[in-house]
Amino acid sequence: MNEERPLFLPVILGTVRKCRQSRHVARFVAEQTGSRLGVETELIDIAALPIPVDDAGEAIKDTGFSEKMQRADGLIVVSPEYNHAYSGLLKHVLDSCLKEYIHKAGGIVGVSAGPFGGSRGIQGLLPVMRELGLVTIFWDVKFSAVHKVFDTEGHLLEPAYVERYAKFLSELIWMSKVLRHGREKVALSQEASMATTRQGPGQPDHLPALRARDEPPCGEIRGVGGRERRRNDRGRDPRNPHLPGMRRCCESHCPGAGGSVLT
Repeated sequence: MNEERPLFLPVILGTVRKCRQSRHVARFVAEQTGSRLGVETELIDIAALPIPVDDAGEAIKDTGFSEKMQRADGLIVVSPEYNHAYSGLLKHVLDSCLKEYIHKAGGIVGVSAGPFGGSRGIQGLLPVMRELGLVTIFWDVKFSAVHKVFDTEGHLLEPAYVERYAKFLSELIWMSKVLRHGREKVALSQEASMATTRQGPGQPDHLPALRARDEPPCGEIRGVGGRERRRNDRGRDPRNPHLPGMRRCCESHCPGAGGSVLT
């Protein structure tokens, strides 16, 4: 009888600060995740990763971290909020991988000493995870006044968080299963498959080719204030005719293209 292999959902502790209260949250999250049937996990502390800071991106990729991200079916990021934002070193570590994340589920657990539970840090981190190729779930868990939720030994003082995290985890497991099925069983469209001629080495067959960060996709338009809208044949926005015409960014790549451009 073939049994479905367990999901691997690692937990990333996204801060390197000493005496960090979020370590208690990360341990709680890892324990709760590992106790769920059919799920394996591992707590990854970014403070323990040998990531240099004199470069960035895939140039500083750590083999061990990359392998765990490649194996993962989804990610749980424990992200404390500092000055309305997530940790800079958390992004530094996440940016070291790219293709490893694509079409995998992601969820964020926010932490703060104040009453908002890291909400502003979560809001800032969501578009980052999306750009990395992760599919974020709509559930978050927010640990407000974290110093009152755990004692000094890391024991949970607020049992309500068990049920809150259980709902979050159930959603993440569902999304991880669906996306794993898609990665393994569902082929890309013909148009996306044609792009695989530009795949990087080792990139899985189900992934579209990765474009350079500064290379505009065909049909993208840039204009005033970064607005991208449908335009008429003269290049003007029909809803704002007073704005100057905006050129097609990749017109040189598509010499036969004409007419309205959809963004």
